[in-house]
This record gives sequence, structure tokens and C-alpha cells, in this order.
Amino acid sequence: MRHSKEVTIRITKKMQRLIEAAKTEEESKKAFITKSVKRNISELNKYSKGQKGLRDFIESLNDDVEWLSIDIPTQDIDHRISTRTNLDITQTIELNQDYNNKLDRYVRHTGTSRSSAIRLCIVKELYNRRSVLNESNSDKIESTWLEVRKQLMMSNQMLVDILSYHLEHKSIESKLSIIELKNLRYIRDAYRKIKDTSAYDVIEDHRDGDYIIEILNEIESFVDAKA
Repeated sequence: MRHSKEVTIRITKKMQRLIEAAKTEEESKKAFITKSVKRNISELNKYSKGQKGLRDFIESLNDDVEWLSIDIPTQDIDHRISTRTNLDITQTIELNQDYNNKLDRYVRHTGTSRSSAIRLCIVKELYNRRSVLNESNSDKIESTWLEVRKQLMMSNQMLVDILSYHLEHKSIESKLSIIELKNLRYIRDAYRKIKDTSAYDVIEDHRDGDYIIEILNEIESFVDAKA
């Protein structure tokens, strides 16, 4: 494989048994895991679209706005598949630069590890092939993937929930005239960076999106008027 790079992943013994049961006779475990990444990492990235921009926006508020301190959670999805104490099996695969970039994009967006991302890809591939598993394993894989997908789709919502809470909790909208201008300017500048991005779309689609965008637009107008 040209321009390939080795990637090491740790999985559980149970996951290894499921791979052995789901792979074809011609496939090796390495080939199964490699196909899992190639077939499914783009779907994971679709669910995390806009998340990096959201995280960067919230982090910039944390860094620059003196009275904002927002705890930004990482995705805690991998616990449904494994714990740190039972990742007994190590496997090395090779991926070209394109798939390495897709893995890195998911890691950046979610704050998880490459190994965790690959384990999620394996779960999705097992879900795709669940018809060859026994009924018990098939049902468990289906339940696990559907729950993982639900959590992946809710991650952006959770970030906007946190943002909405802090903007409301600090009563920013009613205190514009007494908040130090430099702090409002930091918020305005950070907000402008996410306009016309997928992060803005995520906020807009949220149930509190109109409220959040109204506050941010009001801050922007207020600061601009003071310029």
C-alpha cells in the first residue's frame, strides 16, 4: 500500500471473538478491521460535523472571557464497548493517508483517541454483518450500535446545551451595558469565526438556537456600536 501508515489498535477479547465470527473465511482479522475503518469512518465524521468548531468556539470563550468557565466534555461513548482494563488484544493495521486524515478529523472533533474511533468503526461493521452472528450476539450488536449512534448524534446537542446554559446563567443579555467591553469583544470575535460554518448550523438547528444566536447577534451589534 503506497504512502501507508501503521495504526495500532487495542480491542477486547470479546470483540476479537465477534470479529472471528463475522469475518469471511478469506479475511484475516487485520483485513476485517481495515475494512471497518474504510467503510465506516466517514459516517462517524458525519455525526461529528461541526463539533470541532463548537469546541473551538467554547474554548476561545474559556480562554478570553474572564467570567466564563465552561467544562467541555469529551465523548464518553467507548465505555459501551470496552474499559481501559480489558483491552487485552493489540492489532496493527495499515491505512493510507486519506483514511488516516479521516481518523484524525474524528479525533480532533470529538476529543477521543484513534483506537477508540476504530473500535466504533468495528462495532458499525459488526452491525452491518450481524446476520451471520448468532441471535444473541446479533441482538447485542444491534442494541450497542443504535445506542452509540444515538450518543454520537446527541454530542453536538450537548455542547449547545452547555453553551445555552452559560449564556443564560450569566444573564449576558440583560447586562451588556455593565460588562467590560473587552470581554464582549472577545465573544463577538469568536462568534464571527463560526459564522458560515457547520458549527453555526449546529447551533441554529438546536432547540435553543434562536435564543443563542439572538444573544450573540445582540453582542455583536452592541460592540460594533461602541467602536
